[in-house]
Amino acid sequence: MAQDLAGRVVGRWTVVEYVGKSYWKCRCECGTVKNVFTGNLTASKTLSCGCLRKEVVSVTSRTHGLSKTAEYRVWAGMKRRCQNKNDKAYADYGGKGVTVCQQWSDSFESFLADVGKRPSAKHEIDRIDNSKGYEPGNCRWATRSAQANNKTNNRPITFNGTTQTLAAWGRATGIGSVTIQFRLDHGWTIERALTTPAEKGRNQFSKA
Repeated sequence: MAQDLAGRVVGRWTVVEYVGKSYWKCRCECGTVKNVFTGNLTASKTLSCGCLRKEVVSVTSRTHGLSKTAEYRVWAGMKRRCQNKNDKAYADYGGKGVTVCQQWSDSFESFLADVGKRPSAKHEIDRIDNSKGYEPGNCRWATRSAQANNKTNNRPITFNGTTQTLAAWGRATGIGSVTIQFRLDHGWTIERALTTPAEKGRNQFSKA
Protein backbone atom coordinates (compact mmCIF):
# COMPACT_ATOMS: atom_id res chain seq x y z
CA MET A 1 0.00 0.00 0.00
CA ALA A 2 1.78 3.11 -1.31
CA GLN A 3 -0.33 5.66 0.56
CA ASP A 4 -3.14 5.73 3.07
CA LEU A 5 -6.31 7.00 1.43
CA ALA A 6 -8.67 6.15 4.30
CA GLY A 7 -10.98 9.08 5.01
CA ARG A 8 -10.20 10.86 1.76
CA VAL A 9 -13.12 12.26 -0.24
CA VAL A 10 -12.91 11.89 -4.02
CA GLY A 11 -15.91 13.31 -5.83
CA ARG A 12 -18.83 11.54 -4.19
CA TRP A 13 -16.68 8.76 -2.79
CA THR A 14 -15.53 8.58 0.81
CA VAL A 15 -12.69 6.10 1.16
CA VAL A 16 -13.39 3.71 4.05
CA GLU A 17 -10.54 1.21 4.19
CA TYR A 18 -7.94 -0.71 2.20
CA VAL A 19 -9.14 -4.17 1.12
CA GLY A 20 -6.00 -5.39 -0.66
CA LYS A 21 -4.64 -5.80 -4.19
CA SER A 22 -4.68 -2.01 -4.75
CA TYR A 23 -8.41 -1.69 -4.01
CA TRP A 24 -10.18 0.48 -1.43
CA LYS A 25 -13.62 0.09 0.03
CA CYS A 26 -15.52 3.29 -0.73
CA ARG A 27 -18.97 4.63 0.11
CA CYS A 28 -20.78 6.85 -2.40
CA GLU A 29 -23.00 9.74 -1.28
CA CYS A 30 -26.00 7.80 -2.56
CA GLY A 31 -25.18 4.97 -0.13
CA THR A 32 -23.60 2.52 -2.58
CA VAL A 33 -20.51 0.71 -1.27
CA LYS A 34 -17.95 -0.49 -3.80
CA ASN A 35 -14.27 -1.46 -4.04
CA VAL A 36 -12.40 1.07 -6.19
CA PHE A 37 -8.92 0.75 -7.74
CA THR A 38 -6.25 3.00 -6.18
CA GLY A 39 -5.24 4.60 -9.48
CA ASN A 40 -8.83 5.58 -10.26
CA LEU A 41 -9.08 7.36 -6.93
CA THR A 42 -5.73 9.18 -6.97
CA ALA A 43 -6.26 10.32 -10.59
CA SER A 44 -9.95 11.16 -9.96
CA LYS A 45 -10.95 8.92 -12.85
CA THR A 46 -14.02 7.78 -10.99
CA LEU A 47 -16.06 10.26 -8.95
CA SER A 48 -19.10 8.17 -8.03
CA CYS A 49 -20.72 4.76 -8.36
CA GLY A 50 -22.36 5.97 -11.55
CA CYS A 51 -25.11 8.06 -10.01
CA LEU A 52 -23.34 11.32 -10.91
CA ARG A 53 -23.27 10.51 -14.62
CA LYS A 54 -26.94 9.52 -14.56
CA GLU A 55 -27.86 12.84 -12.98
CA VAL A 56 -25.79 14.82 -15.51
CA VAL A 57 -27.40 12.98 -18.44
CA SER A 58 -30.83 13.52 -16.93
CA VAL A 59 -30.27 17.27 -16.45
CA THR A 60 -28.83 17.62 -19.95
CA SER A 61 -31.80 15.81 -21.42
CA ARG A 62 -34.26 18.05 -19.58
CA THR A 63 -32.31 21.18 -20.51
CA HIS A 64 -32.35 20.97 -24.28
CA GLY A 65 -34.72 18.04 -24.93
CA LEU A 66 -32.59 16.88 -27.86
CA SER A 67 -30.51 14.08 -26.33
CA LYS A 68 -32.15 11.50 -28.61
CA THR A 69 -31.81 13.48 -31.83
CA ALA A 70 -29.42 12.79 -34.71
CA GLU A 71 -27.57 16.03 -34.01
CA TYR A 72 -26.90 15.00 -30.41
CA ARG A 73 -25.60 11.60 -31.51
CA VAL A 74 -23.25 13.29 -33.99
CA TRP A 75 -22.02 15.67 -31.29
CA ALA A 76 -21.41 12.82 -28.84
CA GLY A 77 -19.64 10.76 -31.51
CA MET A 78 -17.45 13.72 -32.45
CA LYS A 79 -16.33 14.08 -28.83
CA ARG A 80 -15.73 10.34 -28.38
CA ARG A 81 -13.42 9.94 -31.36
CA CYS A 82 -11.41 13.02 -30.36
CA GLN A 83 -11.31 12.59 -26.59
CA ASN A 84 -11.86 8.93 -25.69
CA LYS A 85 -8.75 6.80 -26.21
CA ASN A 86 -10.92 3.67 -26.02
CA ASP A 87 -13.03 4.69 -29.00
CA LYS A 88 -12.24 2.66 -32.14
CA ALA A 89 -11.89 5.84 -34.22
CA TYR A 90 -9.63 7.67 -31.74
CA ALA A 91 -6.43 6.72 -33.60
CA ASP A 92 -7.60 8.60 -36.69
CA TYR A 93 -8.84 11.66 -34.79
CA GLY A 94 -7.71 12.38 -31.25
CA GLY A 95 -4.64 10.24 -31.83
CA LYS A 96 -3.66 12.52 -34.71
CA GLY A 97 -4.26 15.72 -32.80
CA VAL A 98 -7.82 16.47 -33.97
CA THR A 99 -9.61 18.36 -31.21
CA VAL A 100 -13.06 19.67 -30.34
CA CYS A 101 -13.01 23.33 -29.28
CA GLN A 102 -13.83 23.93 -25.62
CA GLN A 103 -17.00 25.80 -26.49
CA TRP A 104 -18.49 22.81 -28.31
CA SER A 105 -17.05 20.23 -25.96
CA ASP A 106 -18.79 21.89 -23.02
CA SER A 107 -22.10 22.62 -24.70
CA PHE A 108 -24.26 20.70 -27.16
CA GLU A 109 -26.48 23.77 -27.46
CA SER A 110 -23.49 25.82 -28.65
CA PHE A 111 -22.58 23.17 -31.22
CA LEU A 112 -26.14 23.05 -32.54
CA ALA A 113 -26.43 26.83 -32.68
CA ASP A 114 -23.28 27.04 -34.83
CA VAL A 115 -23.89 24.17 -37.29
CA GLY A 116 -27.69 24.05 -37.35
CA LYS A 117 -29.99 21.08 -37.85
CA ARG A 118 -28.80 18.09 -39.87
CA PRO A 119 -30.24 18.47 -43.41
CA SER A 120 -30.80 14.75 -43.95
CA ALA A 121 -29.78 11.28 -42.79
CA LYS A 122 -27.10 11.27 -45.50
CA HIS A 123 -25.31 14.28 -44.03
CA GLU A 124 -22.43 14.01 -41.55
CA ILE A 125 -20.37 16.63 -39.76
CA ASP A 126 -17.36 17.58 -41.89
CA ARG A 127 -14.28 19.69 -41.23
CA ILE A 128 -13.73 22.15 -44.08
CA ASP A 129 -10.00 22.43 -43.37
CA ASN A 130 -8.71 19.06 -42.18
CA SER A 131 -5.64 20.69 -40.63
CA LYS A 132 -7.95 22.26 -38.04
CA GLY A 133 -10.26 20.72 -35.47
CA TYR A 134 -13.99 20.78 -34.83
CA GLU A 135 -14.70 24.45 -34.21
CA PRO A 136 -17.01 27.28 -35.35
CA GLY A 137 -16.39 28.27 -38.95
CA ASN A 138 -14.60 25.03 -39.83
CA CYS A 139 -17.50 22.59 -39.82
CA ARG A 140 -20.51 21.93 -42.01
CA TRP A 141 -23.05 19.22 -42.74
CA ALA A 142 -21.93 17.31 -45.84
CA THR A 143 -22.66 14.07 -47.69
CA ARG A 144 -19.95 11.41 -48.05
CA SER A 145 -19.30 12.42 -51.66
CA ALA A 146 -18.79 16.05 -50.64
CA GLN A 147 -16.47 14.96 -47.83
CA ALA A 148 -14.41 12.87 -50.25
CA ASN A 149 -14.02 15.91 -52.51
CA ASN A 150 -13.07 18.03 -49.53
CA LYS A 151 -10.29 15.60 -48.60
CA THR A 152 -8.93 15.84 -52.15
CA ASN A 153 -9.00 19.64 -52.05
CA ASN A 154 -7.10 19.59 -48.76
CA ARG A 155 -4.14 17.78 -50.31
CA PRO A 156 -1.01 19.70 -49.18
CA ILE A 157 1.23 21.00 -51.99
CA THR A 158 4.56 22.78 -51.48
CA PHE A 159 5.84 25.26 -54.08
CA ASN A 160 8.54 27.95 -53.69
CA GLY A 161 8.75 27.23 -49.96
CA THR A 162 5.03 27.65 -49.34
CA THR A 163 2.75 24.76 -48.38
CA GLN A 164 -0.98 25.12 -48.99
CA THR A 165 -3.91 22.86 -49.70
CA LEU A 166 -4.88 22.13 -53.28
CA ALA A 167 -7.99 24.25 -52.81
CA ALA A 168 -5.90 27.18 -51.55
CA TRP A 169 -3.53 26.96 -54.54
CA GLY A 170 -6.55 26.89 -56.85
CA ARG A 171 -7.80 30.14 -55.35
CA ALA A 172 -4.35 31.75 -55.27
CA THR A 173 -3.50 30.98 -58.90
CA GLY A 174 -6.96 31.36 -60.38
CA ILE A 175 -6.44 28.11 -62.25
CA GLY A 176 -8.86 26.06 -60.18
CA SER A 177 -8.22 23.05 -57.94
CA VAL A 178 -9.86 20.57 -60.35
CA THR A 179 -7.54 21.60 -63.18
CA ILE A 180 -4.46 21.50 -60.93
CA GLN A 181 -5.43 18.08 -59.61
CA PHE A 182 -5.90 16.71 -63.13
CA ARG A 183 -2.55 18.11 -64.25
CA LEU A 184 -0.70 16.54 -61.31
CA ASP A 185 -2.45 13.22 -61.80
CA HIS A 186 -1.24 13.22 -65.42
CA GLY A 187 2.42 13.82 -64.74
CA TRP A 188 2.76 17.60 -64.69
CA THR A 189 5.35 18.98 -62.30
CA ILE A 190 4.05 21.11 -59.44
CA GLU A 191 5.68 24.20 -60.91
CA ARG A 192 4.12 23.67 -64.32
CA ALA A 193 0.71 22.81 -62.89
CA LEU A 194 0.65 25.97 -60.79
CA THR A 195 2.16 28.42 -63.26
CA THR A 196 0.65 27.46 -66.61
CA PRO A 197 -2.34 29.77 -67.17
CA ALA A 198 -5.72 28.23 -67.83
CA GLU A 199 -6.47 29.56 -71.30
CA LYS A 200 -10.02 30.01 -72.52
CA GLY A 201 -11.02 27.98 -75.52
CA ARG A 202 -8.36 25.35 -74.83
CA ASN A 203 -8.71 21.94 -73.24
CA GLN A 204 -7.44 22.69 -69.74
CA PHE A 205 -6.85 19.02 -69.05
CA SER A 206 -4.47 18.49 -71.94
CA LYS A 207 -1.30 16.56 -71.10
CA ALA A 208 0.72 18.60 -73.54
